[in-house]
Amino acid sequence: MLRRANLGRRQHLVQVTNIPSIFFRLTSFQPYPILRRCLPSTALAHRSDSPRPHQSGAHATGPNLLEIKDTAQTPKLHPYLPIELLSSLLSQSPDDKAALARIRAAPSLLRHLVDRNDARKLAEAISHSPAPHHAIRVLRLGHIVGGEYKQNAYETVAYQLAELNRWDLVLSVVSLGREHTQKTTTRLLNWRVRALVELDRHDVLREVLAEFREHQLQPNRRTFHLLISGCIRNRDLDGAKALLQKMEKAGIPTDASTHVIIIRYYRTFGFNPTIHEHTLQVLPDIGEAAAAVILNSLIQLRLDAGDVKGSLEILSLFNYTAVAPILKIVSGVVSRQDGGDSSLPDTMNSKSLLPNAETYSIFINYLTSKRELSRAVDVFSAFSSQGIMPTAETVTSLIHLLFASSQGATALKMVADMCKSHSTLYSFSSLLPMDSAIEPPLNTARIAPTTRVFNALLKGLLKTSGIDCIEIMLRIMRVNGISPNASTVETLITHLAHSGYNRPSQLVRLLRKLTYPDIQPSLKHLHAILSAIIRHERFLGFGKGWNSIAAKFSRKRRESPRYSSQDSPPPEPFDPLGGIPFSLQMKPILRSLAERNIKVDSAAAGLRMKHEAVNKLNVENARDVFKMLLARGLQPNAYHFSALIEGYARLGELQAAKDMLKSAADVGVEVNVVMFTILIAGYARQGNPEQAVRTFQAMVGANIRPDIASIDAVASAFFAVGAYLMARRTLITLWTYIEPFPEHLRSVTLKQLAIEFRSIRSDRRVVQKPLTKAEQVRMRRKLVLLLKAWKTFSGSGRRYTE
Repeated sequence: MLRRANLGRRQHLVQVTNIPSIFFRLTSFQPYPILRRCLPSTALAHRSDSPRPHQSGAHATGPNLLEIKDTAQTPKLHPYLPIELLSSLLSQSPDDKAALARIRAAPSLLRHLVDRNDARKLAEAISHSPAPHHAIRVLRLGHIVGGEYKQNAYETVAYQLAELNRWDLVLSVVSLGREHTQKTTTRLLNWRVRALVELDRHDVLREVLAEFREHQLQPNRRTFHLLISGCIRNRDLDGAKALLQKMEKAGIPTDASTHVIIIRYYRTFGFNPTIHEHTLQVLPDIGEAAAAVILNSLIQLRLDAGDVKGSLEILSLFNYTAVAPILKIVSGVVSRQDGGDSSLPDTMNSKSLLPNAETYSIFINYLTSKRELSRAVDVFSAFSSQGIMPTAETVTSLIHLLFASSQGATALKMVADMCKSHSTLYSFSSLLPMDSAIEPPLNTARIAPTTRVFNALLKGLLKTSGIDCIEIMLRIMRVNGISPNASTVETLITHLAHSGYNRPSQLVRLLRKLTYPDIQPSLKHLHAILSAIIRHERFLGFGKGWNSIAAKFSRKRRESPRYSSQDSPPPEPFDPLGGIPFSLQMKPILRSLAERNIKVDSAAAGLRMKHEAVNKLNVENARDVFKMLLARGLQPNAYHFSALIEGYARLGELQAAKDMLKSAADVGVEVNVVMFTILIAGYARQGNPEQAVRTFQAMVGANIRPDIASIDAVASAFFAVGAYLMARRTLITLWTYIEPFPEHLRSVTLKQLAIEFRSIRSDRRVVQKPLTKAEQVRMRRKLVLLLKAWKTFSGSGRRYTE
């Protein structure tokens, strides 16, 4: 049995190469100091959706690449140019032939379009109009009427469109410049590379260096850094390593800014101490702005790994006086988790590096996700006292915090203050009663609204108002020049998958309608759908509830015939979905991902492990997926270990499951209530309530707070063996871990008691029931209206701002 512990050998954990050390550090997988020692010998053997900030579109080639801008740069006004006249003409003449006729009939317009400087300024100004795609028409029509433009005209428009995150238009203007001049520049090709990275066109990126050779141009450091960032964001360490080698061969040595690029996007792989240490070593060699970005990235990696103490150690590298309030607030959380005092990290008071708005947002997001709402408010108060300029990301964090604190109306008022349309607040009032709103904690009048802000608002409103809020939200976004993006689709699909409307086939159809043609499907769109498929398969295979467990030990109960997933279709290629078999309906989506060369991510690999270990009871296959995860440098987290623990528990190998839980703790993965609940449920299926209780006690002893599912699992262990009085006593006794026991329930039946207990939610009491036929009909009608609104309010003249 011990031989089955071998989750990964040395060749899976570290890829040994004879190349410079930075390549080795990039491709080495050493997530925790004892991972190599623990995993191979273990017995039987992670926003808030905090979405990633985007780089600015600046032309800088060093660490300043990573400075983040929240609002687009406003072009200088040119009062002598007929900007409004040209904008109106283009809006009224969608056909180029008609537009050309009107331009030729207007000498004032024609004169400016022929002048290369005036035409550039006109295109620059119109790129920030409600129809930024008209900027490309300015250059195209001006060329037709005789304008001969320099490369800086196309570079200027590309820059302005990049500031708006209109990457599709950036590609168009680069192509237009090549068409008009029969040549291009390194700067324009770099904008093309950046756009391809942002659009996840990794298939085209593989050949982009050939385009430089075709135009007899040399790629520069920025080119390689953009390509490397694309590989890391696509979870392709081999590709990143190859690009580092090509960069060295091109005579561009790695420097501090290379480390900045790597760590900036390394979050998708998880915390790696080797990368962490080498990044800290280069901090003295980079500017303060880039150093702040790097420290923020390291803090986020530590928090993702559940290492709050480690995040505070990184935070202490900032100026102590500036971060002392955060250290004190968050140290209180560490102290409570450890069950004792927690001293602040040692600091060097000589450091002058100041935290920025993102630093505070990271901790506000973390504390909000942990329901430490009062501490999150304290961090924001500390931020306000520092006089730091708030950003759109600050607003996004506050929206999550306000909704978590049941102050959604205040969040709406805060966003309304950002919007240029005076009707926004009135429109918001139809979503939530605004009389409950208090004065927002932040003056947002000078902060431009972004898609991320509206997506955060949408996430909160979906929980309070359901999908009825979608049409109004889309209308408000359109009025304010903001259009939905891929994250908007992800928010909607995830909500529907977790709110009862979870038939995977319906979700797939909805996703296809929401993503084509303007928004490309992504792996994040599929996570919720695949999770719903796997949950449904598990229900068909094993049933649900206490009766399904008790049937094994009762003479009266009979197990229902179960669906077997043993004969499910063979696995697909590992990329992009980790080999999970998919339905015919998903083929167009999978084809799009495969054509763009999208690599599997950690979540998809975890779902594949769950499918193998739990649904198919094939832990060996799940362990093979685990090894592939390691080989690609992806950090295993609690979800991956939970899949293995549940697989062993389903097989009845509880000791192996316990050993796997210990392995997770040994390698630094934060053991959580879900893992213990899996073990408790495993003992319940074996009819061993004593061990179920002991496991529950061990969980409490580890300072892990019980939740509804863990307490329900303990009670089910007694119910399974017919000890109904004990099951009742267990629920009544442990109820207080969630809330005070309601005395009026003391005399109800065990069944009613269990129903009431399961209906408890952290924010309200809701009995989760399957949708009735009438509810399904109403839901389908709502979705039809949703799609209609989506098509109406996400037209071609859209603007993206992250």
